[in-house]
Amino acid sequence: MNNYLQISENKEIRQSNILTEARIELSACQLNILFYLISILKPGILKYTINARELMELSETEWNYQQLRESTGEMVSKLYEYKKPNGNLLQITVFASCEYISGQGIIEIELSEKIVPFLFDLREQFTSFRLLASLNMSSKYAKRLYMMLSQWKDLGEWKTTIQELKSRLKLIDPTGKEPEQYKQIVQFKDRVLEPAIAQINQHTELKVSYKMSKKGRSFKNIEFHIDLQKPKQIPSIDFEQDLQEQRCAKNMEEIGIKRQDLIEKVVKNENLRKQVFKWYHDWKIGKLGKVNNPAGLLLKTLGLV
Repeated sequence: MNNYLQISENKEIRQSNILTEARIELSACQLNILFYLISILKPGILKYTINARELMELSETEWNYQQLRESTGEMVSKLYEYKKPNGNLLQITVFASCEYISGQGIIEIELSEKIVPFLFDLREQFTSFRLLASLNMSSKYAKRLYMMLSQWKDLGEWKTTIQELKSRLKLIDPTGKEPEQYKQIVQFKDRVLEPAIAQINQHTELKVSYKMSKKGRSFKNIEFHIDLQKPKQIPSIDFEQDLQEQRCAKNMEEIGIKRQDLIEKVVKNENLRKQVFKWYHDWKIGKLGKVNNPAGLLLKTLGLV
């Protein structure tokens, strides 16, 4: 593996608790996009570029163009609601805009200016959780629950009401306009809790168990026990390196180019990188026809041979 694709398993996302606490329903795809963005945030930057294929490879999940388009579209319009300490209700969106770059599988995302302080300002409290663990879980409930439990991993337990948990998982509409989902406790356990905890225990550094307690004849409270375990070894991306350079190097290696001097020359040149991305995309979709020597043809296209 070349020096542009080093493993960084312990890359962690630092997330302001407003996002952990917010009552908003996001799909697994939307959560993955959000997690990915949070991991590469830089002060003073509103616009970010995401490579759809890279995101899918990291999450080991396939999404088609329509799914991605619907997911990002909703993130432009969906609101986070957060009750501030002064009693005010703050409504903000995550994205200001999304632009799909034709033929490149690239999404350019502009963050909403209002969300920036909450993404960057890690004042007193924050949640810390691993990017790859977040991406590798397929259940949106597992992703959300992992975010919540990560807040309490240092204490080893978290106690809350079942009503509060269901509200934070967006199973209960606080306005009362929509019916409660998985109202029966057996349904809630079988469809939400058990699958979510199984994925958390399989993919993350947390080992979680829980017990429910009754008040009268009904279950009212839930207590999570949180231990640390050694997570399975999963590849990550070194986000300290430029992601465009890493993706370009990976594309070139897949095409069959092994010479490190050529790879380094290309990845450090923005013009050449763009040509590689376009050529790689056309090659993958068969637009170039049958290519017997893709490495040689790409190098010729780039003017390197």
